[in-house]
Amino acid sequence: MDKWKFTCVGCGEKEDVVCNNCKRNLFTGRKKGDYMWLECDHCKYENDEMLHICSYTSAFDTIDKYRPEVIHKQAITDINANRDFFFNVGSEKHLNHFLPMIIFLIFLYMIYTYGTVN
Repeated sequence: MDKWKFTCVGCGEKEDVVCNNCKRNLFTGRKKGDYMWLECDHCKYENDEMLHICSYTSAFDTIDKYRPEVIHKQAITDINANRDFFFNVGSEKHLNHFLPMIIFLIFLYMIYTYGTVN
């Protein structure tokens, strides 16, 4: 279970991969033959395309009158057609696994540095 990001094929902006069903952001990468997809770890929804709205006009104008949001440009990034545009950014679980080791190494470095100064 990891967090994923993708680079939009339309505008080049980096965005989080979010489940279309439950709006969570932890996924497991799956592959069967040449076909790949991301499976939501919460609801098991399978997703292989991400829609990004690249350019739009806000739902509110300057005089606070409501008007519908106008989409000017949007793009779909497909994990199978654009695999290089998707990347795994890891999870907090992996970071927490290495945190005690990192603190211990810093502690050893401080002891070593203190011992060489005197």
